[in-house]
Amino acid sequence: MAKLYLKFDAKLVKEFSLSHGVITIGRLPDNLVQIDNPAVSGHHARIFWDTDHYVVEDNESTNGTYVNNHRMARAELKDGDSILVGKHTIEFKDTWHEDVPTEKTPAVAAAPMQRLDGTMMLDTKKARELLAQVQAASVAKGTTGAGAPDTAATAAASGGVRPPSR
Repeated sequence: MAKLYLKFDAKLVKEFSLSHGVITIGRLPDNLVQIDNPAVSGHHARIFWDTDHYVVEDNESTNGTYVNNHRMARAELKDGDSILVGKHTIEFKDTWHEDVPTEKTPAVAAAPMQRLDGTMMLDTKKARELLAQVQAASVAKGTTGAGAPDTAATAAASGGVRPPSR
């Protein structure tokens, strides 16, 4: 997860966790990252997610936005970048990267996914065997006649296959 660390004179002022929304930076209280400093414009800059990375964009502020000490109108952010807004520094930390594997595990091909939208072919021989086992178990327990298991219970026990109607 990416985070912003707002600092003044190398001291941490506040920490912000980033989502894939827009983070506004400025002097006015309606900004998510509010910096109460006259060198910061009311709506100075914004940080947002753009396809597969974060971007910082200056909102045509009076004093500009600097990324790694270079004035930028717009810049792609990378882990460890430093954004200068007025006299405040915002450190960008991206602790998760999609392109860097976390473990050195060899890739294993997954088994093909079974289609669930088609009709499934039942093994009728296996179904008959399961039904025979269920019927034998019910006879052994003495549940014949009125105490016989209902067809829904028989179907559930047989893996969803109902016995043929008589």
